[in-house]
Amino acid sequence: MLAGALGAVFSESVSIPFDTAKVTMFVQVGKSSEYNSVFGTMRKISHDKGITKLWAGLNAAYLRAFIFHGLKLPIYENFKYFVCTKEEITNTPFVKKMFAGIASGAIAIIFATPAEVIKVKMQA
Repeated sequence: MLAGALGAVFSESVSIPFDTAKVTMFVQVGKSSEYNSVFGTMRKISHDKGITKLWAGLNAAYLRAFIFHGLKLPIYENFKYFVCTKEEITNTPFVKKMFAGIASGAIAIIFATPAEVIKVKMQA
């Protein structure tokens, strides 16, 4: 569980500058195109607003990752036990694993979406 949390923190820390550039480019749709590429957008943001602006919303990204990954695995295990017979628990069929994964991801993202909205507001 700790390894999963550390992996999520590392992933968010590395990927958020790209996400910030993406959000900035989305906000500019329909306006004058001063942001033409992801790397050009990252360069312009760091030049105009400072390099730390690329990591805007990092705390909200950590919160989203914590909520999503913290809920998904326990919900997955509960769904798996719900849809499987006692004999299938040790060797769960793929279709039942897939159903449990889809259902657990859908439920977890419902709770994590508010943190994602906060993150995007902080990046824009």
